[in-house]
Amino acid sequence: MTRVVGWGRTLSILGCYILIVMAHSYVLALGETRLACVNGQPLYDIAHDLAATGNWFFSKLIFINHDVIIFTLLGFLIFLFIGHPQRQILIRRYLVFNIVMSVIRALLIFVTTIPNPNGACTGRYLADSEVIARSIGLTLSAMGVPYDWHSIGIEGDTCCDMIISGHTSMLVILCMVILMGISNTLLKVGFWILTSIGLLGVITVERHYTVDMLATLIIVVLMISVYKQSLAKPSWAVRFIEEQDKFGDQIAKMSIRQLIRRHL
Repeated sequence: MTRVVGWGRTLSILGCYILIVMAHSYVLALGETRLACVNGQPLYDIAHDLAATGNWFFSKLIFINHDVIIFTLLGFLIFLFIGHPQRQILIRRYLVFNIVMSVIRALLIFVTTIPNPNGACTGRYLADSEVIARSIGLTLSAMGVPYDWHSIGIEGDTCCDMIISGHTSMLVILCMVILMGISNTLLKVGFWILTSIGLLGVITVERHYTVDMLATLIIVVLMISVYKQSLAKPSWAVRFIEEQDKFGDQIAKMSIRQLIRRHL
């Protein structure tokens, strides 16, 4: 039996990622059938309260477009993937971190329903018969396929996924994977500042509670820290991901100049 190595191993991790995203999307759609989500009383949140009372700082957070920040980070990550000699390990880590967070998020959303703070979600719920179509549509959207291209299921943002924040998870994973492959200190600081701005944009009444963002931030940072520590004595799963006999024990830190040269 041929052992799966190199890009074959990377593609197998990608396949696992797609399956987990599908399961995650189904749980999100299932949550939208729960009346407790769309008809419940929103929880108190200090950031929402300060914004409602006219606090200058918190009332301006709604203008932060974290989608633009996510696409900016994703664009640089793709640039890093293309130019880095150990791109497969960076890709695998990115996929695995998202797999773990999707599993955690789906589990928490499944077991506990928290009312959405956004008034636009009030009274908006799915019939049981719409769950499958909605989950397919969410899966395609997660893969970057615009709704206008497939029109499967109902359109609109998810309302019943308050525990934990998907945008926060994406922002932090993108930032931390990028930092694994670059050496420029100022650029690293810049990416953390950009990520922090994106995190602030999450805690508005139209998006998430502050606790969603903070809990996600803590979980992601701890998860990646534990993974990095496990590299000293890797388990079979970590050995499968890292494939150290092929790619080495550590990821090389590349400068922007080096990355640009490798693109030319």
